[in-house]
Amino acid sequence: MVRIITLGAALLVLVASVATGVGTAGSNGLVASANGSGQATVGDEQRTFAFTARKYADGSVKGELQVNNRSLDRRSHMTLDCLVVSGNKAYMSGVIDKSTNTADVGTYWDVEVVDNGEGTNDPADQISLIYNFGPAFPCSNPLAQASLNGVLFPIESGNVQVH
Repeated sequence: MVRIITLGAALLVLVASVATGVGTAGSNGLVASANGSGQATVGDEQRTFAFTARKYADGSVKGELQVNNRSLDRRSHMTLDCLVVSGNKAYMSGVIDKSTNTADVGTYWDVEVVDNGEGTNDPADQISLIYNFGPAFPCSNPLAQASLNGVLFPIESGNVQVH
């Protein structure tokens, strides 16, 4: 019986530490996150995407975004260095480190996603165009956020989660 109680207590500690972000980055707890994947049609172009982003208590951000523009056969990978969560919206930005369009490599891009819920009666989640403002605006810039709000498209299949 003592062994079962000890095992149960250890399991509760593990679950609580994962839920609060403890252990994710040592004592640098997780304060915000966004992740998802899916596809969206922009005009007549089909785009697929997958991303994950985490923001820690010290302000550091770790994440990645992969976007495939199937119509143009263009694939880009971005290392994310900015995440701002506001309600059900997440704004992210970072530098493209790999792309089939070599001119994109090294450029700074922004994106927004909107988590509209999980139920079948909820509206579709949304994603913005992946946008290069030139000069580079991090996702914390209100001008970048306002611009991204105007170019959102419904995600046709997939899911976005913003926490």
